[in-house]
Amino acid sequence: RPVPNLVSRYDAKWALVTGSGSGIGKALAFKLASQGLNVVLVSLDDEHLKNTVKQLKEKYPQLEFRSVGVSFSPGVNYIEKIDEATKDISVQCVFNNAGFIVTGFADQTPLGKLLANVECNATASFAIAHHFLAKLVSSKQKGCIVFTSSVAGFIPTPFAASYAATKAFVSQLACSLHIEVQSLGIDVCAVQ
Repeated sequence: RPVPNLVSRYDAKWALVTGSGSGIGKALAFKLASQGLNVVLVSLDDEHLKNTVKQLKEKYPQLEFRSVGVSFSPGVNYIEKIDEATKDISVQCVFNNAGFIVTGFADQTPLGKLLANVECNATASFAIAHHFLAKLVSSKQKGCIVFTSSVAGFIPTPFAASYAATKAFVSQLACSLHIEVQSLGIDVCAVQ
């Protein structure tokens, strides 16, 4: 089946991708740009993010790209930074992709490291989804919220317990939100 064109499906102009400095997030940003979407890239403020934005601008000079360098760590007000960078545009396609894995025995891993994993993979995804979902609903716009999940959320995953728990969370969140807003023309899903 062909990849759906999000510009025509939602009459969208802007998308936002978290974790877009490298890996899956970078690939998503390029795919969205290839469809004609302007992209807000939200990622760690590092050379990966700068290089990805530079490459996108070179390949798609007719489009706009904005970068938001931020960490999804406990105590960081990342929503404020994202809101500031997007307050003058309408973001209709949100890809909650940022995440990382912590491996090892849970009892031997510092709690702060585990909670940072939960913040990045689950809490930040929910906060970002809530922020943009509220905007879509209040403005009566169509759009989509996509979560990057993992099959680890459906099976016991010893030595990566916090990671698996966060992926179970975002998968369940996506399924539940989908039912709430599907009738409004907003699609919500999790990619396993």
